[in-house]
Amino acid sequence: MKKLIILSVIVVLTNLASCATTKTNDVEKATLNTTSQQMEENKMGTSKRINTGNEEITIFINAGDHKIPAIVTIPKEASINNKVPAVVMLHATGADKNGAGDGFKDIAPQFAAAGIACIRIDFMGSGESTEDYAKYSFSTALIDIDVTVDYLLSLGIIDSKRLGVLGWSQGGTDALLAAARNDTFVSVMTWAGSINLGHLLVDDQMRVDAQKQGYAILNFSFGGSAHLGKQWIDEVDSTNILEKVSEIKAPIYAIAGTKDTVVPPQAATDIINASKNKDSKKYIIENADHIFNLYSGDRTAYETLCKETINWFKKTL
Repeated sequence: MKKLIILSVIVVLTNLASCATTKTNDVEKATLNTTSQQMEENKMGTSKRINTGNEEITIFINAGDHKIPAIVTIPKEASINNKVPAVVMLHATGADKNGAGDGFKDIAPQFAAAGIACIRIDFMGSGESTEDYAKYSFSTALIDIDVTVDYLLSLGIIDSKRLGVLGWSQGGTDALLAAARNDTFVSVMTWAGSINLGHLLVDDQMRVDAQKQGYAILNFSFGGSAHLGKQWIDEVDSTNILEKVSEIKAPIYAIAGTKDTVVPPQAATDIINASKNKDSKKYIIENADHIFNLYSGDRTAYETLCKETINWFKKTL
């Protein structure tokens, strides 16, 4: 990962005063002055909305040929002289940066309250991304994750040695691949993390379509569809996820639900069995589905999930 000039949140806030009204806080005070030209050279994003009351900043990170929509949540105590750990949050198929049932959105302030910054992003073709989903693949996800980490470190208030990654379903797959790729992440967590995405290819015709036109139509059970790219299909067919897991040095915490019919809870066991880190562990939540019951109105399983998540990252970052 390239070395970045240390930047700070004040750059985003100052250059975008016309977009929103802000107030001075501890993060803004403890910053370095950086010109807007330097900001552009370092490929930081531009802000769309700022909510300093919740220490939340919505941005679009420049990733070269596209922009990554993202929301950063920062603890109030973060500063140049008090760098905090951070977690990169990766969403599932058919979801966006807020997570299914707002699962990521609702846990973000809990991270901040625990003194941990977090950033949740939209992958290509999801959420506020203007790209076609057909461009999304393991490879593009890994690039976006790298760019996101670069952005976080450019703020100057994040401890580069205390970075974690959290992925939900296919986001869990991406999290595992990112952690296997390098040692950037010192802690990994998956929520119903998938180790075999081939189930999304419901028949061989999808592969035929992808070969002919570059994508296949992926129909979501909850309505709507997306273009599943040929590169995504090829990489799913050729990537052994558990083999990649065995290359991860960081501890992994795999959480799943007993009533998950999308990703079998056995996947959590397989992930931990493949891990070489003795501190890796799993937790299976009784009666929890793939969304940890968020759509049922009963938040018991989700609250357990949040508690385990915050405690894990407080311990490992």
